[in-house]
This record gives sequence, C-alpha cells and structure tokens, in this order.
Amino acid sequence: MIAGAAAGTLAHLRRLGPLTRWIERFGGALMLAAAAYFYYQALIYFGWVSP
Repeated sequence: MIAGAAAGTLAHLRRLGPLTRWIERFGGALMLAAAAYFYYQALIYFGWVSP
C-alpha cells in the first residue's frame, strides 16, 4: 500500500510522472509474466503439458 501511495504521489509531479507510470507498467508486465510461468509450472505438475 505504501508503494502504491508513493507512486500515486510521484505521478502528479511534473518530471517524475512519466517515469512512475512506466515503472508501474513494467511491474505489471513482470507480474503477468510470473503468473504465466507459475501457471505453466502447474500444468507440468498435473501432467497436462510436457516440459
């Protein structure tokens, strides 16, 4: 929650706004990639996909 509040505050600053938005988007993409990886690992564990 602290990181989200800090990002929201920094987004309103003139020079740091675009950088903050880019970092948030990059973090979201990393989280989606991690979720896809763990989903893939679960499929391997259940035997639905071969490694």
